[in-house]
Amino acid sequence: MVSLEVKKSGSDKMGVFNLFPKGNLMRRVSLVCLSFLFILLLSLSTTSAQEIVYSTPAWVKGYGAIWFTEHTPDNSQIILATSTGLYLLNTHTPDVLPVRLEGHTDTIRSVAFSLDGSLMATSSFDGTVRLWRMPSGEAIWSARLSDPCCESDPPAKVFFTDDASLLMVEMGAQYSAGAFVINVHSGKALHIENNMFPNNATIRGNDLFYINQAKDGFHIYRLHATDDKIAQNEAAALNAAQVQDEASPNTAARLTKDYAIALSDKSVLSGINLKNGNKLEPIIDFPQPMAIFENTVWGTRNGILSAVNLDTGTRVDLALKDIRSNDNKQWLLYIDTDGQFSVFDLTTLEHTAVIPMATIYSWTNGYLLYSENTSIKLFNAATGKTITLEDAVIQNDNQLLYMHIADDKLLTAYGTNPIYFGIFDALTGKKIVAPTPYISINLNLSVTDKDRFAISAQDTSGQTSGLLVADLKSGMLGFYPTPISEQPQLFIGDQLFYRNREVGYGLLDFTTGEQIRFTSEGHSVSALAFSPDSKRLATGGTDNTVRLWDVNTGAQVALIAVPNMATRIAYGERGIAALYTHQLQFINIPATSVPTNTLVGSTELDDIALQGDTIAAAGEGNVQLFTVDTAGNISATNRLVPVSSKPSLRQYNTVAMSERYIAAAGSIYAKDGSLLDTVVDLWNVTTHKYVQRLDSQTHGQAYDLSFSSDGAHLALTTGGITVVWNFQRTLTEPAFITTTGLDSGSAFAGNVLASVEQSWLKHTVDLHAANDGIYMGTLRRTINSSGSGGGNSYRVPLAASADGSYVALVDASGELVMWHIPAPFDTTNSDKAYVIPYCDSLGLIPVNPTQNQPVMLTWSWYATNIPNLMDHLRSAYYEIALDGTNLPQWQFQRSTANRNKVNNNNWTLYYSLDVGTLKPGVHTLMYRLTWQSSISDGITDYGPNTAHPEDTGTCTFTVN
Repeated sequence: MVSLEVKKSGSDKMGVFNLFPKGNLMRRVSLVCLSFLFILLLSLSTTSAQEIVYSTPAWVKGYGAIWFTEHTPDNSQIILATSTGLYLLNTHTPDVLPVRLEGHTDTIRSVAFSLDGSLMATSSFDGTVRLWRMPSGEAIWSARLSDPCCESDPPAKVFFTDDASLLMVEMGAQYSAGAFVINVHSGKALHIENNMFPNNATIRGNDLFYINQAKDGFHIYRLHATDDKIAQNEAAALNAAQVQDEASPNTAARLTKDYAIALSDKSVLSGINLKNGNKLEPIIDFPQPMAIFENTVWGTRNGILSAVNLDTGTRVDLALKDIRSNDNKQWLLYIDTDGQFSVFDLTTLEHTAVIPMATIYSWTNGYLLYSENTSIKLFNAATGKTITLEDAVIQNDNQLLYMHIADDKLLTAYGTNPIYFGIFDALTGKKIVAPTPYISINLNLSVTDKDRFAISAQDTSGQTSGLLVADLKSGMLGFYPTPISEQPQLFIGDQLFYRNREVGYGLLDFTTGEQIRFTSEGHSVSALAFSPDSKRLATGGTDNTVRLWDVNTGAQVALIAVPNMATRIAYGERGIAALYTHQLQFINIPATSVPTNTLVGSTELDDIALQGDTIAAAGEGNVQLFTVDTAGNISATNRLVPVSSKPSLRQYNTVAMSERYIAAAGSIYAKDGSLLDTVVDLWNVTTHKYVQRLDSQTHGQAYDLSFSSDGAHLALTTGGITVVWNFQRTLTEPAFITTTGLDSGSAFAGNVLASVEQSWLKHTVDLHAANDGIYMGTLRRTINSSGSGGGNSYRVPLAASADGSYVALVDASGELVMWHIPAPFDTTNSDKAYVIPYCDSLGLIPVNPTQNQPVMLTWSWYATNIPNLMDHLRSAYYEIALDGTNLPQWQFQRSTANRNKVNNNNWTLYYSLDVGTLKPGVHTLMYRLTWQSSISDGITDYGPNTAHPEDTGTCTFTVN
């Protein structure tokens, strides 16, 4: 007999509520089932709630990774665009911390200044452009130009007109989404569609010109500011008859220095002089795509370089093999049909053969630096002459060759290890500064401007780090020692701004050699721990310090020098235990002096926990116990190992202590080295007797292990997920697991589980109720998707206060972030309309929301055990389309997974996607699920080479 039950479909995996015999394919839901369906959808409203984001930390220490830097026109301030925000650094007051300019909520894309330096414009991935008054950094206005989060067209570069009346904004990663022009006085914006900057638009003085394509041809418009508006006047036009050949459509339009030109798909080039309005004679058979230098247009096709000077009407067609360098300057470096390096002048349209093609060469702005035998030679395209550099000897063809040239002086770098740097007269080849060897060179991290060059280097002994700076205007090449390796950022007058790996900043005056260090709160954090009373946070840093912070204010209250970088720290009632790889030290708090008693463990230690006077350390195959006396001295007392009936572990990776248990986690490996399982061993904290082994049912390295403050819950982060046990229920299996797949650290804040998700841009923290795994919110410093960047396989330091008020973590760029956990809130989302994206396939009566009611799509998956569920997560690929438009996968939300009593006690997780309010009318959903590899839910197989390679369905519903 078939037993009927209401459950989430398992074997069919359509993720719906259904009546069917266990193990059969999906069957249609009968009407008697709909009341059960309503009850279960109500439970979905809590398990698959929409993402709730908190984006403002309580405080931040450090400035993150510098994406780029700019300086104000008067050199008085430096703009730091970092992974954590926008900062203003005053070059004249190095003892004052940088000021954070609040407003943008995502990465800064560009910065621009007005000519007089009184205004600054910034653009960001958050979809806004902001205007600031300088030098105060006062916010004037913000203009939203695109929707936030993962758009293809966020604001990119920004440019002022000469009088700062207009601001031009490029849009999109490829500048294909048009552009905006903003009236600087009012902040009002005008959208220009289907125009690519800077090819189709240009700033000329106080005006902006752009080309717009229409059915009757191309129109050239002039924009200028009038009070708080933008005036637009047609300056010229290229009508269809003038630019089309045999009525074929045009495919390209561009602006040169003085012309607007159009190229039809029949290869006819036409144009108009913007100065006098005169039309150009059509130029036939011209290749695409076009490239431009001033008023010369050129392109290549089928081994022919074609170039025309629009001022003179001269055209040249030149056979060649390959173009080797185009730096948008006057000359092109190419290989001619004879295999010679040759140079083509885009102004005179003349070409010159130089040398047979060289293996090692460097090209810039009309100069070709190349090796010939063991000598280094320089060809000058402007003079047509070649010189040999004095005393510059290169040994083989597999070496670096670099140049920077200005004021008739040449800086060259050549060699492998070491690399020689020297300065030469670019007209004669005579040495000005003899070639000198340096090591640890990375030219990708160098900084240049018109006359200067700077790079981090070491002398040949490898003992002295410093900055190597060249000033070609004066013919100076100097090496300036620094305490640690520094990275140059930009030139400011006669000074070089730099930063180091400790997030410190400095200015080097290379005329005097004087160095000024800026005060900085930044230091790369390696370990975190809250005090038991939740009032202090301790951090270990790569600068070999332990610092104490006031949790509420963010003020640093203590700085303690330690022998090495602390990889883990634990905070107890009396002080702090610090672990330096395999060295253990206790620091009394308040610290009057650093203890000198450092205990070196017999095996490498990975993690420590502190309870009273006992320190537990995760070691090689055992947990080492230590006791701390009143003076802070440490002595070993015991080693904990599992009972002999349990497979031994090579290494315990992480350890935790409660008032009842000592817990340690590690992995079990097969003889062939493959990872079999990740487990947690428990010992009694008083008797040290072995208690039990907890099976996480996961396969990944253990990163973090922590007890809740009441000892009722234990969380293990491993292999990208967090597994949670409830000691008040059962220890035979986990209570729930997180399913985001990026977890790399976890901790309990009171009765809330905080778990870190890794992202290349920002680390985020997901909050779940410790008791049942209900999602409570996300702590995220930007509105960008947490999963959009993809994480790495390493542990992210995370700590949470015992009173449940704070979470601290080390963000992606090493800065310290403190979050205040918000008060509990209602996560039921009862106002939403829940729609299953394949309701038609089930014969369900669809939900018909109103136009003001948000729509939440929801579906699910289950498996009989955790490994099968994880196989699905790793392999599944969902495709859902709304009215023919694919919905972005990064927006899909996943609940935690736990045993569902309604669903035959299977491990069940829910997916959801909030699509917001929809327009009235009929809407259609298309659903498709595939797998990269075959998987099983414990009942049926799915994926490639199975009877169920995919699941599909539809749902048609009406918005009233």
